Amino acid sequence: MNPNALEFEWTRACAPLIEKGEYGSGTASRVDGIAEKDEHPVQRIPLPAIPAAWFGMPLGVIALGIAWRSAAAIWPVPTLIADAMVGFGSALWAVLFIAYLAKWVWRRNDAETEFEHAVQCCFVGLAGVVASLASIGLAPLLPRIAFGLFVLGTVWTLAFAAYRTGRLWMGNRRVEETTPVL
Repeated sequence: MNPNALEFEWTRACAPLIEKGEYGSGTASRVDGIAEKDEHPVQRIPLPAIPAAWFGMPLGVIALGIAWRSAAAIWPVPTLIADAMVGFGSALWAVLFIAYLAKWVWRRNDAETEFEHAVQCCFVGLAGVVASLASIGLAPLLPRIAFGLFVLGTVWTLAFAAYRTGRLWMGNRRVEETTPVL
């Protein structure tokens, strides 16, 4: 993969500030009688394109936390571990969800390519499924946040399912693109 394809160019974000002189301290210094503006160089920060398949990570962590909570109802195991797993998985989902939305802003071509891919597109639906699962895990601790996640997860999942199912019904799909993930 091209390393430049994994970088977000701060040039686009900082160019207006550089032109106005608002980027950096903006102080001037004299070297050998010549005034030089103290400007920061344009920086490139690597920003990986977060694949939608990564939503499988918080899915597993949250599910394990919910399973641990169920086990705590039967056996003498600490529920704190369940709460920690659900909390960590929910935080991981939030970070990945924000990064995935950012992908649509700064790496739109990558996002559209993934969304139109016959197999990879189906992982986009996991974002809503994980939000719904997080709502189940967080409900005993944070009921209002859990309800918000439930609504977000339901809307995301239904919207994606309607779009994806509609695309499948339209046909024009190669036989080898029909996989279990569909």
